[in-house]
Amino acid sequence: MNEQPNRVGSPLASPAADHRGGAWGPSQGPQPNRVGSPLASPAADHRGGAWGPSQGPQPNRVGSPLASPEVESGDGKRRLGAGLIGLLVLGVTLGATAHVAVHAKRIEVALALGSEEHAFRELTEQRRNLEIEIGMLKNPARVIAIARDQLGMHAPASEDIHALTRVAGAGKK
Repeated sequence: MNEQPNRVGSPLASPAADHRGGAWGPSQGPQPNRVGSPLASPAADHRGGAWGPSQGPQPNRVGSPLASPEVESGDGKRRLGAGLIGLLVLGVTLGATAHVAVHAKRIEVALALGSEEHAFRELTEQRRNLEIEIGMLKNPARVIAIARDQLGMHAPASEDIHALTRVAGAGKK
């Protein structure tokens, strides 16, 4: 037997393969300074490191404590699918952002319209008040009262009225 797949201290070893009580030793837990432990420093193992002769972690090695859950596909279909999903997420995100921007602009325009309508109502009320005031100021009874009381004007007496006659040739120049 030249091959020893369940070598004592190997990360693939079964608990029964170690004469010390398990793959990790008597405590059944990882012991970082024990030779052959997957958590041992590379210099601690006489076989060339905790992960074997390569002197470093091999994430795609079967049974390695650092094995990546990612499965590589040689044909690139997974990358293409991930790219399409990324583009779909990007498109949905841009669409949602545009929707929110349009909605925000709509609210902004509605607020501006509300303030302009308020100003229009105020100006319309002001115009109506001014038209009422103009009507009151043009009232002939008011004008006569001001002329008589404040200005001291009165209706002329009949002897104060003089009739003007037209002089022949006075209108020609």
